[in-house]
Amino acid sequence: MKRIQHIRIYILLGCIPFVACHKYLSEKSSSLLVVPDSLGDLQALLDRTVTTNSSDPSALAISSNEYYLSDNDFTALTSDYDKRKYQWDSAGLFQPGAGNDWYNLYQLVYVANTVISDMGNIPQDPSSVSDRQDVEGQAYFYRGKTFYNIASIWCKTFDSTTANADPGIPLRLNPDFNVPSTRSTLMATYKQLLSDLKQSAALLPVTPIHAMRPSKGAAYGMLARICLFMGDYQDAYQYADSALSINSTLIDFNTLNSAKTYPIAQFNPETIYYSSISIPAILNISRAKIDSSIYRLYDQHDLRKVIFFRKNADGSFGFRGNYTSGLALFGGVSVNELLLIHSEAAVRSGNVSTALSDLNRLRQARWDNHYSYVPFSSGDIKTVLDSILLERRKELPMRGLWWQDVKRLNREGVGISLQRTVLGQPLVLAPGSKRFVLPIPEDIIRLTGIQQN
Repeated sequence: MKRIQHIRIYILLGCIPFVACHKYLSEKSSSLLVVPDSLGDLQALLDRTVTTNSSDPSALAISSNEYYLSDNDFTALTSDYDKRKYQWDSAGLFQPGAGNDWYNLYQLVYVANTVISDMGNIPQDPSSVSDRQDVEGQAYFYRGKTFYNIASIWCKTFDSTTANADPGIPLRLNPDFNVPSTRSTLMATYKQLLSDLKQSAALLPVTPIHAMRPSKGAAYGMLARICLFMGDYQDAYQYADSALSINSTLIDFNTLNSAKTYPIAQFNPETIYYSSISIPAILNISRAKIDSSIYRLYDQHDLRKVIFFRKNADGSFGFRGNYTSGLALFGGVSVNELLLIHSEAAVRSGNVSTALSDLNRLRQARWDNHYSYVPFSSGDIKTVLDSILLERRKELPMRGLWWQDVKRLNREGVGISLQRTVLGQPLVLAPGSKRFVLPIPEDIIRLTGIQQN
C-alpha cells in the first residue's frame, strides 16, 4: 500500500512536499493509479518532460536587471508575484499554491525521490544493469540539480566561512510526506546536492539517447557550474574539463541565418543537456526589453549582436538567442557556458594561457568571418579575468546566471549594484542586500513553520 500511496501523492501534487496529507493517505487507491514495477515505469516518470525538462525556475531571470519593462507593460502585468520580484520587493505575500517555482522544483524532487526509493523494488536483471544505472543516475541528477536551483533562489551565496550557520533548504530525501520538513544548514545543502550529482556522474552514460536526458557530461557540467558559484575553482576547472572532453563543439555563428525568428536551433550541437525556463508574461520577448548597456557591449563585427537580439518597433531590443528555438529561455547545460567556466577557473588558478585559449576560441566562433579576428592577449591576470567575466555577460544573457554571478562576485568584494526604474521610481539593490535572497512562499511558512528568510 505504501508504494500506491507514493504514486497517488505524486499525482495529487497540491500538498507537495511539506505536510502530512492524511486525507489523501486514507483514501482508497484508484484503478487509474499504476504502481511502477519495472525500469520502464520509472523511466516513464522521469520522461514526463513538463516536470523534468520544462520547469526550470524563472525567479532568477525575473530578478535580474538584464531587461526592463516599459511603464505600460509593468502596469498591465496581472501577477503581483512577478511584479514584486521585478521590484526586488520582499514585502507581502508571494504566490501560494501550484505553479510557483517552489512548487515546481519540489515536485521534481518528489519524482526523483520516488524513483530512487522504488529502485530497490525492481528485480535485479544482469541484462539490464546499464539501464538500471542510467535510470538511477537520472534521478540523482534531477535531485541534485533541483536542490541547487532551490538554494540559488532561497539561500544566501555559499560562503565556506558561514555555511555551517546559514540556513539551507529542506532536504527531502524520500517520498514520505509524513516526515516533517526542516531547513538544513547551507553546508549540509551543498554537501547533499554535490553528493547527488557525483553519484549521477558515476551512473549515467557518456552519451544519452537524447539531450533531454541527463548524461555524464550533464552531471559534470552541473558540478562545474556549482563549484564555480561556490568559489571552488580547482574543482570547477576539473569538472568543466571532464565535460568538455566529451563534447566541446561550438556553433560557428557564420552558419546561422539571422533572418529566422529564432536563429539558433533547438538541440543544437552545443547542447549537452536540454531544459528550459517556463516563461511567465513578464519575460515574454514582446515585454522584456534588453537593457541598452548590455546591447552596447558587443563589437560591430560580433554576430551575437544580430543573432541574439530582435529590434522592436520602438527601437528597443528583445532577446531571441534562446537555445530552445522559441520563447522559452534555456536553462540546461551547454558547451559555451562550460568553456567560460573552464576559462575563468583557469585564470583564477594562474593558468593564463589556457584561459586565453578558451576565451579566443569562443569569441572567434561568434565573429563575422568577413572581418579578421584579432585574438585577445594579455599577461595580466586581472585583465584576463575581467575579459572573461565580460564575455559571460555577452554569451549567457537571460539564462538566470547573471543573478547568481552578481551574488558570487559580491562575495568576492566586487561590489555590483543592480538598478532599474519602475514607474519613474529608481530602485537599487545594493551589494549584500538581504533581498538577494527571495522570501519563501507564505503558504509554505504557514504549513510547516520553517524559518522565513
